[in-house]
Amino acid sequence: MQKHNFFKSVTAILLVSVMLFVMIGCSSGTPSEQTPIPETQTPTTGTATNTTENPVAAPVEPAEPATNTSPITVVWYPNESTNDYEPAREEFGRLITEATGREVVHRLTTDYVIAV
Repeated sequence: MQKHNFFKSVTAILLVSVMLFVMIGCSSGTPSEQTPIPETQTPTTGTATNTTENPVAAPVEPAEPATNTSPITVVWYPNESTNDYEPAREEFGRLITEATGREVVHRLTTDYVIAV
């Protein structure tokens, strides 16, 4: 029985580790670069002008991306929602909070359909 519980614990830890790596891999670490607007564009429509000056557009400053401070929700399948896995769930929550700086909310389920 002790061996069976050990393998269940190891399996749960590996499963959660894979889920964590998938969540980290799917997120973007840096905002995408914006294409700069050329400073010297001449209008292509309208009448021709005799001026030699080109209007220079003011450079557009990129806005700071808003930081996401909402809690991260981790849903646990029914076989991982038992009290035996409470220490593992809390440790994963602590690691996620340490890595992201965001609170972790654990959702325990009684059915696989609820988790999905």
